Amino acid sequence: YGPIKARLAEKMKSKLIKEIRSSLENSLDFDLPQGIEEKIAEELKVPKAEHEFNKIIKFITGRDPEKATEEERKKEGSEKCLALVYEGENAIQKIRKVLGETNPEDAAPGTVRKDFGYNVIKNGAHASDSVSSAEREMRIVQIEKDDIARIVKKYY
Repeated sequence: YGPIKARLAEKMKSKLIKEIRSSLENSLDFDLPQGIEEKIAEELKVPKAEHEFNKIIKFITGRDPEKATEEERKKEGSEKCLALVYEGENAIQKIRKVLGETNPEDAAPGTVRKDFGYNVIKNGAHASDSVSSAEREMRIVQIEKDDIARIVKKYY
């Protein structure tokens, strides 16, 4: 998950910069020196990204990765999902248009995320952002098993 965590760390930095200045100035009751928030954000971006990544893993699997034993990590998670593979020309762009923006608040009316999402994490659906991501994600969910019949029988 290294590349995911690295991208998340860079995203966290810009959010941290905004939050640090207002939080510290309010808490400390004085104006911070110019540029200090960038230095603090640089130090905090990796632990913040790790924290956010673990929240995502807990949401997806039902287990806190910080507290799960090695044996628990090997077991199937308690949360369920349905993985669909879209194929064809421009499949990624097409499905992402149907799903809408990641944040349901920003998604267009009639999109999956606008109609069924709650927030950025619970946004109703996931779609790969590239062919390489799709290939990696299909390996993770073991899409070649094609076990939809087993799932349908279990729940219906």
